[in-house]
Amino acid sequence: MFLLAVVMAAIVAFYAFTFRVNPDELGVVMRFGKPTRSEPPGLHFRLPYPIEEVRLPKVTRQNIIEVGMRTGQGTRGFGAVRDVPEESLMLTGDENIVDVDFVVYWRIRDAQQYLFNIQNPEITVKEVAESTMREIVGQNNIQPILTEARQKTEQAVQKLMQDVLDF
Repeated sequence: MFLLAVVMAAIVAFYAFTFRVNPDELGVVMRFGKPTRSEPPGLHFRLPYPIEEVRLPKVTRQNIIEVGMRTGQGTRGFGAVRDVPEESLMLTGDENIVDVDFVVYWRIRDAQQYLFNIQNPEITVKEVAESTMREIVGQNNIQPILTEARQKTEQAVQKLMQDVLDF
């Protein structure tokens, strides 16, 4: 009976003082609500819940944001694309209107910034992407954007988005 009690106490202590970080996550340990350390994947020790708490953002997952369109399942299983003109219609530098649909692939670079300094990360990334694309498109004429400067436009948007989001 005594042995059973000791084994049960050891199991409870193990679960109370450990946490597991999966391979696609980063463990952010908070002590009394303040982030104190980050833990890589594996099994780690911590103080019990009221003292320390762990958040596990998926830092290697590739997130996707669609701007100007929404994809979904059609009635026959094919991908249906719905246009969202309030996001995609933009004014170019030569005062033409262009319909720009694009997809942003992003990952979490700094888990503590992601968890504690951004209120709605997905909405923030989407709004920064849309704003950045509008700025770059507004600085250029329509013809280069549609033809030879497409890759240059993509690179300019990516760099400006990264600069804004890193701030």
